[in-house]
Amino acid sequence: MQKPTLPKGWNQVSLEQFIELRQLKAEDGLFNHNIDVLCVLTDSYPDDFDDAELHEVGEWFKDLQWLYSEPTKNYVDRVGKFHLKPMNELTLGEFIDLEYYFSNDYIKFLPNICALLYRIPEIIEDGVVAKWETTAFKTTSRAHYFLEQPITKMYGILTEYIKFRDQFITKHSNLMTEDIEDDLSDIDDPEERKEAEKQKASNKWGWEQLIWSMCNGDLTKYDQVINMKLILVFNFLAMRKELDI
Repeated sequence: MQKPTLPKGWNQVSLEQFIELRQLKAEDGLFNHNIDVLCVLTDSYPDDFDDAELHEVGEWFKDLQWLYSEPTKNYVDRVGKFHLKPMNELTLGEFIDLEYYFSNDYIKFLPNICALLYRIPEIIEDGVVAKWETTAFKTTSRAHYFLEQPITKMYGILTEYIKFRDQFITKHSNLMTEDIEDDLSDIDDPEERKEAEKQKASNKWGWEQLIWSMCNGDLTKYDQVINMKLILVFNFLAMRKELDI
């Protein structure tokens, strides 16, 4: 069988292909797994490789050793008309969405993460974005655009966000809820268990409680609160805690 045209590096692999590659399992044997990899990289079907011999596939994979390393952790500041929004400009609502994506499957949701972080500037003054578009759109409606882009344009944004998140949480650790084990059966003391159950319930509704608190119980202010800058919200929370307001 003639050797297929294969990419020579991660810069020739789209975000969509990268996600598909990461979802592949080697449960059906190495040969079948390699065929699945070839299908992803060449946009083909397994039937297209019915005539491929074991030694041929092995030879082709000698040129695919880069697959066993991570893509470069660089990223671009602009993808088409979308500009990367600075992390310190994130709103509370955007941070909550990002927390959901990262706590579930950040590779699967990388298109959504990109759609949220890369935005259209509404006002640019002296080359600096003075106003960003709001999140009055579904990230899924833009995800397809980023799926078509090379993974090397955006892969590093994961590391950049995690670094920002870790620094932010460390700085505001006294305002964050503590992690509680799901299984509380090992706690013998009734009072300790009661407190742990209360903390567990509090953690479950953590973001809702925070928004409720910032709204002062007036949910008509919900949109106003979630569109506030994340850093501003936590500065207010820190002030309220310090002054016992």
